[in-house]
Amino acid sequence: MAQADRNDRSVLILPDDADLLDEVTGGAEQTGRSVQKLIRAGWLLRVRRGTFVVRTRGGALERGALSLVGDISRHSHLVTGGAALARAGLTDQSFRRIIVLTPTLQRSWSWMGETVRYVRVRPSALWGGRTYADSGSTRIARPTRALLDSVAHPSWGVTLSEVARGIHKGTIRLDFVDALAADAEHFGNALASRRIGFLVERVLGAEEARPFLPLRGRSNAIVPLVPNAVSKDGPIDSTWRLRVNVDLELLLDGLGTD
Repeated sequence: MAQADRNDRSVLILPDDADLLDEVTGGAEQTGRSVQKLIRAGWLLRVRRGTFVVRTRGGALERGALSLVGDISRHSHLVTGGAALARAGLTDQSFRRIIVLTPTLQRSWSWMGETVRYVRVRPSALWGGRTYADSGSTRIARPTRALLDSVAHPSWGVTLSEVARGIHKGTIRLDFVDALAADAEHFGNALASRRIGFLVERVLGAEEARPFLPLRGRSNAIVPLVPNAVSKDGPIDSTWRLRVNVDLELLLDGLGTD
């Protein structure tokens, strides 16, 4: 435990960290026995096979799942979706599932009531992040990137209503809409750009939505605004080539829209 503390390790992963422990125990066999004793004593808590969270020397468990993502993942990654929006203050919702993009296939894990789910992507998709302030290694998507991911992947748990509220709250930053449009261009998903552009227009006005018009793509196909909604019927918005298949009053929920 002292060795882990000296090396600033709040997470131990075996066999990756075996050499670190072998320095203290004297060898692999002794390390195995010592690890089992620490698990039984409650000093090491298993989060997935071979991965353990280390209690502090005072016996506390101070770090939440988001803070541990970088130490446990140990590869390039990006936390996005609802968890990233919540940490940026763009939603009041509590998301118990943390979506982590990574180019390596990894097993999900849970910690203190939160579940970390990995989604495998190309390394080039891990853009638009920053280091989470409460962790030295967890990379978290900036709000504009997280909004785009949330629109493109509704199954990740962020509703379109929450995206609209996030856009509304984000405008406390003067450059927010321009940054969102720039990230939408980088994102390269025409359907996400159409849905985001529609929401920006409804929340902030047509002028603010103009940067999204060139990002609509070439297809003239009409698609549902909310793809996972029960109803597929509704009026068509010809500008964004969307079928508005939800009640807009409920969707926008008094955001002072036009």
